[in-house]
Amino acid sequence: MGRTHRMELTTLTPTKARGLGAEAFVFGFPLLLMTATMRRATAPTPGRGIKPNRFGHLNRFPDPTFRAIVAANADTLYSLAWLDLAAEPMLLELPDTDGRSYLMSLTDAWTNVFASLARHTVGDGGGTFAIVGPGWSGQIPPKVRRINAPTNNVWAIYHLHAGGRADLDASRAIQQNLSLKPMGARSVADAPPGGIDVSALDPLPTAHEQVMGMDAEEFLVQMAAQMGTNPPAPVDAPMLKRLAGIQLRPGARFDWSDLSAATREGLIGGLFRVTEPEIEVYRDALTDLRERSLSAELSRTVIAEREEALRSATTW
Repeated sequence: MGRTHRMELTTLTPTKARGLGAEAFVFGFPLLLMTATMRRATAPTPGRGIKPNRFGHLNRFPDPTFRAIVAANADTLYSLAWLDLAAEPMLLELPDTDGRSYLMSLTDAWTNVFASLARHTVGDGGGTFAIVGPGWSGQIPPKVRRINAPTNNVWAIYHLHAGGRADLDASRAIQQNLSLKPMGARSVADAPPGGIDVSALDPLPTAHEQVMGMDAEEFLVQMAAQMGTNPPAPVDAPMLKRLAGIQLRPGARFDWSDLSAATREGLIGGLFRVTEPEIEVYRDALTDLRERSLSAELSRTVIAEREEALRSATTW
């Protein structure tokens, strides 16, 4: 008879498991919060959801009940879009604002703003930009400026300053000229229609409550899956090495049952029973890890640049 082999369970000491759980919470919470926000905003709810890669507009001044973004300005019109860049880049066209101030912020899935397009960087006349996800290779159309997104999911928020209520109609017309289309679309007319009113979107605290309502297994399973779509930054390599200690890797299936009971209990304690002072300690530790990793990466970059400069100099 053949013998049945049982895989040895991954086991950490309770202290190490609790510490890793707390680090995983600090590290993964921004990603899961953005994911929950995106899913709620793009859910196919009649009259409420924004489909991916389309703009929704708030074409009136926000009142205190509008909480779909943080700290909305009372004199600003907003347009929101959630981009999915996994298949191909999206072409973003910013309209001429006729001298009005504007800001298009692009935020990656880890809550990092990686591009800010405004009058002082683009000009009043706007422009066309290709927003490119990680790993994509191809040709960008002529006269289109390329913006590399660190993740496949991106939150685009357009702020347009309106000069009071008398300027609302003209500002709304500018807002409607804001466009998104897949790079493969031949024209804006081929792109899906947008223009949905975003005033009915769920407030941001709703997504926060959803993430905080997860148990430890769901949190870690979701984090592993989302890291496959939205890769961590290179400076996060030390944290990924720690997570690999419980067989949690970006894009790979994470199996909670492969962990020992003691390890699971420690992770649960670190993920959702950790105190605020402990969170500060682990946040500082992660920041130190990232800074050391970034310093090493910068050193490698500087060395490579100097070697390239030396090679170039010796070829003349």
